[in-house]
Amino acid sequence: FAAWVFSIVASKGLRRALALTSNISRLLGAFLEGTVRWIIITIGIIMALAAMEVSIAPLLALLGAAGFIIALALQDSLSNFASGIMILFFRPFDVDDVVDAGGVSGKVTTVSLVSTTIMTFDNKKMLVPNNKIWRDVITNATDVKTRRVDLEFSVHYDSDILLVQGILEDIVAEHPKVLENPVPAIHLHIIANDSIKFVCRPWIKSVEYWSVYWDLVKEAKMRFDAAGVKVPHPPQDVHLFVEKQSAENVASPVQEIEGR
Repeated sequence: FAAWVFSIVASKGLRRALALTSNISRLLGAFLEGTVRWIIITIGIIMALAAMEVSIAPLLALLGAAGFIIALALQDSLSNFASGIMILFFRPFDVDDVVDAGGVSGKVTTVSLVSTTIMTFDNKKMLVPNNKIWRDVITNATDVKTRRVDLEFSVHYDSDILLVQGILEDIVAEHPKVLENPVPAIHLHIIANDSIKFVCRPWIKSVEYWSVYWDLVKEAKMRFDAAGVKVPHPPQDVHLFVEKQSAENVASPVQEIEGR
């Protein structure tokens, strides 16, 4: 009982100490708290058994053999455990980060030593094994403070390219959430077979990515319509095939008369 109480006091003290350190993530802090608590409880149990003059050597041997058997049976779980340790110490993401990891995109809610819980954007709770996350590419959208919005607009060949570029520059300059530095890039990008393509690449705060993205697309469409800028329709090839009838199947007028 004393070990249990001391473990709680020690874990709370560690939590307060870690709160003063900015280099420790919440995930690693929670892991260290749990580890310290169980180490203290384990030591307390061993000391209690020793005080009661109970031989712990057979118990340790039994635990070692059981651990070996369990390790063989739970190889995949141990792999997830090792990956969880790597995630905790290298910190590719933290709780509340928006990530694309293990083929799942969403916000990280919890991370354990064997799995990571991600809440998708359509509010589905996904439990992803840490091994799958660690061996795949991890994209963290909130670890950086700013992001670039990559937009592409296609206009008709007859469009005035200076007018189109001016419209895009005005839209970006007037939006309150677009950052002045880095400077937005707006250029005629490609002269394609069916259209002229412009790129528009402003920089914004990461948390405002989608709101700015949708605002710019909507405003570009409205101003293109007002200025008479046409958006090209995708070309379609239509092939007409005339089926030729063989002479055997089509009787000539002369043959019909002779038959009569």
